[in-house]
Amino acid sequence: MTGLVTGQRSPVSCFGGVRSDRFVPYETASEAEIVRRAKAGDEEAFAQIVQKHQSMVYSVALRMVRRSIDAEDVAQQVFTKVFFALKKFDMRSSLSTWIYKIAMNETYDYLRRIKSRRVVFEGDLGEDVDEIVESSARAADRAPGAEEQASRRDYLLKLLEHISEEERMLLFQKEVEGLTVDELAAKTGINENTIKVKLFRARRKLVKASQRLGAAAPSEVR
Repeated sequence: MTGLVTGQRSPVSCFGGVRSDRFVPYETASEAEIVRRAKAGDEEAFAQIVQKHQSMVYSVALRMVRRSIDAEDVAQQVFTKVFFALKKFDMRSSLSTWIYKIAMNETYDYLRRIKSRRVVFEGDLGEDVDEIVESSARAADRAPGAEEQASRRDYLLKLLEHISEEERMLLFQKEVEGLTVDELAAKTGINENTIKVKLFRARRKLVKASQRLGAAAPSEVR
């Protein structure tokens, strides 16, 4: 990925603002100072926020939407939301954690908006979740090829509606990104035992949701 979104203007150039008199490198300014200047309309400060986090945002989106062009669209929307929501950011979490949550939510919303399109989404949220989807749909007739993958994606999205935003984020980081519980604790600031409980409850919710949905074909789930 070159820049934020290939062929599109970044949020910095799209929304205007006050240009700083000098570049404020991350090496010499604290995150709080960069955020403060960005909130005040400093374009250079916001550009640095984008530069520092765009790879992470793009990676999160690409893992879920599976196509670079869609991941770039999501990334553009994420930083648009970051731009407008930054004034509400209260520094209670790290900036990267806050942006990560926005990226997860925007990607999830994006997938829901394009359910009618044939976007490849393998939904590999770990073996546990994968098995939930497979076991529930095993007896059903399913369309082949891209239609099968789209149906499976839609079914997984339906399941994910039964867990919270935080649970989706933790599952994604644990099962897709491969973070350990220790790493999740360091990244989120949540106690390790609490994370284990949250992951267990999230998986249990998915199992129960799958049982309620029964063996209906993924394409039949609305």
